[in-house]
Amino acid sequence: RVNPICRNPVVVIRNRGSSTLTSLDIKYGVEGYTSHTYKWTGSLGFLEEETVELYHIDFTGAQQSPVFFAEVKNPNGGNDEYTVNDIKRSAFDIPPVYTSNFCIWFQTNASGSESSYEITNGDGVAIFSRSNMSSNTYYKDTFQLDTGCYILKVYDSGGDGLYWAYNNDGTGSVKIRNLEGSPLFLANFNANFGNSITH
Repeated sequence: RVNPICRNPVVVIRNRGSSTLTSLDIKYGVEGYTSHTYKWTGSLGFLEEETVELYHIDFTGAQQSPVFFAEVKNPNGGNDEYTVNDIKRSAFDIPPVYTSNFCIWFQTNASGSESSYEITNGDGVAIFSRSNMSSNTYYKDTFQLDTGCYILKVYDSGGDGLYWAYNNDGTGSVKIRNLEGSPLFLANFNANFGNSITH
């Protein structure tokens, strides 16, 4: 599970009834804010399930420790005979909000070729990527992004991040540098991250 959320919410529905499920209303949103309804149609037999991607919700201004909920209603246009499992809740983290102008400072360790990173938009489409980096080298990439939701993914193909105490690769670093004032760095990631970072 990737949390905080940056894409459309996803729920899994399962038919525990004896009749084939062909339609369902899914009420969802952030508790305390406007809810939405998604009208699902399909064909699910007993114990069959389907992953449903819901429409985007705006959680701007949500309080700390917000809770996402999804509730199923009106199966096949009727009443649910077993309502105990009709609603689920999940706490989530609010994504950090950064300035549109920033810089990625990436310092490789002695195994620079193992390192790479990319920035994708909320739909998962890459808008920038860097790989084949040299060892013990500083890379500074500057961005000016439109308002939206973005995901930074850092990879290490060796599985030992930019620092591991049990090899001689030394230490690298990944930072998001603020270009519009203070604080100087918007994020400074732990170099001992294993295979990847998703931010």
